[in-house]
Amino acid sequence: MNAISVGSLDSFEANVIRYHDHWDEHHGVGACTPQGTEPKIGLVNHIVLAETDEEAIAIAKPAWHEYVWNLEAPRRLEAEQRGLTQFLGANMNKRPAGLPDREADRERYRLVERPEAQRRRRVTPGGIGGEGRGAGFSVSAGTPDSIRTYMDEYVTTGANYFVCSFQWGNLTHDQAKRSIDLFVEDIMPHYL
Repeated sequence: MNAISVGSLDSFEANVIRYHDHWDEHHGVGACTPQGTEPKIGLVNHIVLAETDEEAIAIAKPAWHEYVWNLEAPRRLEAEQRGLTQFLGANMNKRPAGLPDREADRERYRLVERPEAQRRRRVTPGGIGGEGRGAGFSVSAGTPDSIRTYMDEYVTTGANYFVCSFQWGNLTHDQAKRSIDLFVEDIMPHYL
């Protein structure tokens, strides 16, 4: 079957290699899917594009906080409603029954600046998202040139499928549409 994973480019290449190794072992080198196509492997990419890297990051940061908070909310609320205190420890920030504290979550997921040497595979100076946050997703936020740099690295992993998510968290329709327009106009022509 095809595979879509979550994470960042830092760990993705190893997953692509492992996927192809398992495919070859179980189906044979060069084997196709039942639909007659090469098996696809890709990574979920949360993307914000803007005219400057700083503008894209300013848009992406609050949207990412909202996204992560909402992603964890069902599990947290279920634990509270059922009195499952083992799920309400230090990692869950125990809250009054049914009243989640968004500000505490936002502080817990505050962004950490990364030195240039540690950002080899990071498009954004702010290091939005990344390993260990949410479900392991990360965000690529920047200009079309910055995102093309990211995509050039993505291609070197051996992946053959690219999944874009342009609207998540509290991004507005106009912000998502602008990202899509920039992606279609300034990025896609380089890969077709």
